[in-house]
Amino acid sequence: MRMLRRGRLHARTADSAQGVKQVKARHSHLNAVFVFIAPPSLDALKSRLTGRGSETDDSLNARLATAKGECDYALQDGVYDVVIVNDDLDRAYERLEAVAVRDEIPPATERDVVPSMSE
Repeated sequence: MRMLRRGRLHARTADSAQGVKQVKARHSHLNAVFVFIAPPSLDALKSRLTGRGSETDDSLNARLATAKGECDYALQDGVYDVVIVNDDLDRAYERLEAVAVRDEIPPATERDVVPSMSE
């Protein structure tokens, strides 16, 4: 979240759509900027998680199901101010830096759309 009144930046990770809903409901006075970092696709996310070697089949399936739900929530109009699709590390970093460091909301392009998580 970005706190404007105090001139400070406060980053918070809301690990779920529920977390974002709670922050919006309880702290609307903060004038926060909500950023969603999305995987490029379900297959890419699965490949990344599998490649780490840290997931069991059950935990992998749970994380993928959670990701689908998070992306479905993010597709709702007005939920997030900025969407960053993590398909290119340099570009993703540049967009996050614009928000976090330069206090800008970078213009969205066709690449900045939450991908469908349908298989």
